[in-house]
Amino acid sequence: MAKRPVLKNIILKDTLVTENFQNATIRAIIKMQHQTLITLLKDNLTRKKINVSELSSDKLVGVIKTTLKKDNTFKKILHGVIIGQFSDSELNVYIENSSEYNRRILQIITQRYSDSVTEIM
Repeated sequence: MAKRPVLKNIILKDTLVTENFQNATIRAIIKMQHQTLITLLKDNLTRKKINVSELSSDKLVGVIKTTLKKDNTFKKILHGVIIGQFSDSELNVYIENSSEYNRRILQIITQRYSDSVTEIM
């Protein structure tokens, strides 16, 4: 099992609880789960019979964004991959504002996928 990375210089003292949790916990888990997230996306695109090798980088980013907006089953899988890494106390923080954290999780994953388009192709 991979060890959760500690992300420096993004955790500031004067930020809100929501932002601190995002930066200290969610971003670290997403970074740790990077390869799993890439593999899940590739599998999802394959199941939809999308040949990524035929797409330009820009079109692939568009397909990814559309998938993350419309494919609720896939979104739930991605949320599960992240939430499953929470400690009990982190889970309690998440539960207090789950809809906001779910939005932030998808936003960060979308950006990570866009930045990693060459890994996906």
